Amino acid sequence: MELLGLKIKMSMRAVVRILKKPTNILIMLSVFLLVSNLIIWALNLELIRYIAFSAPLSIGDKIGFFTDVYKDMLVLNPTLQSIGILLFSALFAINIAVVIYVIRNLGFSKIPKKSGGGGLFFAILGGGCVACGVSILAPLVATFGAASTVFLEEVSMWFNWIGVGLVSYSIYKLGSIVAHIKVRDRA
Repeated sequence: MELLGLKIKMSMRAVVRILKKPTNILIMLSVFLLVSNLIIWALNLELIRYIAFSAPLSIGDKIGFFTDVYKDMLVLNPTLQSIGILLFSALFAINIAVVIYVIRNLGFSKIPKKSGGGGLFFAILGGGCVACGVSILAPLVATFGAASTVFLEEVSMWFNWIGVGLVSYSIYKLGSIVAHIKVRDRA
């Protein structure tokens, strides 16, 4: 158990070192906004189009429409699902910043495959509300006769947290790679 704790500590130190750079902070912020918006709005593209191009709203009101979602998720109605979406988005942003660092310094072949992309898949499946975000899952779950709203909310929440776990593991693996290999610091 001590060895695992030491590996995690070394990996996280390497990740923190990478994330202190202003370029990587900008990458993380951009990816966070992109991924969280993708998860939240993936099944509401018509609404996005309407608000952005057709709604009789000022530019400030349009921006407010999209940014108020974060306030609603954190302040007005924080749930395990909404916290999972935001946590996943933050971890995915960290993952992408570290992936870019590894590619720049070690090459593409050193990147562990699957866990980051798999995490995004699960987070998109679990994103949104029961009426919209889980509608991808509803037909599959209904096939097995278990399509109640409460059950779908529960499944959605677990998909979000599976995504968090997969991306966390990806960050750990990338940090381990960076911690064990001496590289030129170009990022």
